[in-house]
Amino acid sequence: MPCTRLSSKCKTPKRFGEQMPECCYSHIVQVIHYILDLFKEHEIIHWLHFGTLLGAVRNNKIIPWDSDGDIGVLAVDKNRVLNLKNRILDDGYGFYIYDEDLLQIGYSPENWTYCDIWFYHEIPARKHGRSHRSKIDLAEKLDKKIHSDEPVLKCPTSFMQVDHTCDFPKWFIDTPWQIPLEGKLAACPRHPGNFLEFIYGDEWPQPQPKRGNGACGNYHPLSHWLKFVDDHKLESANTSNYQCRVDTPACDPPNQCCANHVNELLRVVTGKLRRSEIWHSVEGNEVYVKPTDFQSIKEMFERKIKAMDCGYVFYGYNARCEVHFSEMNSNMVKIFKR
Repeated sequence: MPCTRLSSKCKTPKRFGEQMPECCYSHIVQVIHYILDLFKEHEIIHWLHFGTLLGAVRNNKIIPWDSDGDIGVLAVDKNRVLNLKNRILDDGYGFYIYDEDLLQIGYSPENWTYCDIWFYHEIPARKHGRSHRSKIDLAEKLDKKIHSDEPVLKCPTSFMQVDHTCDFPKWFIDTPWQIPLEGKLAACPRHPGNFLEFIYGDEWPQPQPKRGNGACGNYHPLSHWLKFVDDHKLESANTSNYQCRVDTPACDPPNQCCANHVNELLRVVTGKLRRSEIWHSVEGNEVYVKPTDFQSIKEMFERKIKAMDCGYVFYGYNARCEVHFSEMNSNMVKIFKR
């Protein structure tokens, strides 16, 4: 029998790859969506984290054998989150403070299908030290590689094991991106693929057996940390390696993939104009048409883009039209009057 708000949750998966019950899966999605909407309403900076981010990047879904959700929040906003306790309880959800840096919000006080809220503290690199298996003083090494004021984020909750702390450069969430998760756009770290590689290593695209508590596995050698912690180096790496897609934001600065997306849109737009025997000229990603044709062109593309159902998005304004690669990816072609 499916579990409900008034019952205990079902037995959760114990083995890697074992599917959770359909009811529990839908409850996790509901809890995560509720938290995302709540934090957005109160303008609390947050991001998908750990297994929830893994599922979102891999296929825009919750991992079927991940028995909880994970969302990160800056510790400076912790009191604002805790002050939402009465609102959360009034809405029928559960509220449990695991320790000073970990909060859990459940599907209900009785049904503890829950999402972890991890509170991350900002620590200057010069003061940042962590336990590595190599026992190297990270703070000293960082000062040799990056600016001394380069901050990192650390969640010192007792839930994490000593060798599995999941610290990361603050650069990743300075300006969060968005990614689809179960039909809703959710905030996530910048360049989420790079973030997941930093947290899990280069095996992250393929599902791995659970590692237990602290499953982020961020106990890589010092060289792995330094590879990512320097924002200038990361930007440089992204310029050549990162490839934006229909379900990710456009690259900043633009990469070759962005040019490919724009060229794809240009072929669609100019092809339709040629077949309709409508005069036009092209300059970069801008298409110019006669003022007398503009209104009919706007109506034509509004119908066509919707009918194509391939992810493109059309925006019509008084003086221009825009065809975007997707809702998330802002690579576009603009149509102007001339």
